[in-house]
Amino acid sequence: EATTQLIVDGPMRTAPDGAGAQDMLDTSIDNHLTMLLSQGHLRRVVAALRKAEADQQADVGGAAAQGSAPDAPTEKRSFAANFLDGILPHGSDASPQAADAAELKTLRRGLRVGQELRSRVITVGFADNDPVRAALVANTFAQVYVDDLARNSQTADKAELASIIAALPTV
Repeated sequence: EATTQLIVDGPMRTAPDGAGAQDMLDTSIDNHLTMLLSQGHLRRVVAALRKAEADQQADVGGAAAQGSAPDAPTEKRSFAANFLDGILPHGSDASPQAADAAELKTLRRGLRVGQELRSRVITVGFADNDPVRAALVANTFAQVYVDDLARNSQTADKAELASIIAALPTV
């Protein structure tokens, strides 16, 4: 199993009357865990693995076309490709919905996400026979989440800035 860890920022708002800081942190961690394990996030991880596989295939194909890798086998496949091949149903009669369900089931089966004791640390682990492939999936899982958080934060910041700019003429 390969693991990676995320450190969650504490809640920015103040605790309501009677609620302690630890309760706010626990709620924040629970929210992060729920989002990490959501179907939407799992689908974005599969899409990122597919993109990584396509990028590597393009790199291998480009290197072979330029002659810079004459010893590289043309059959060489990425870890992501082998992973995705292992989770896709084999057979031409599989519907896109069945393929999607099989991918998500296999990804979820190898996945472990949890909080480290009562800390702000969330550990993401992925079990696979190939440790490099396990690390690729665990790191991709965490990176996609961090990228989503950053994108959401930027969107919120832009909306807040727009509202401040709109209010300037009234000041």
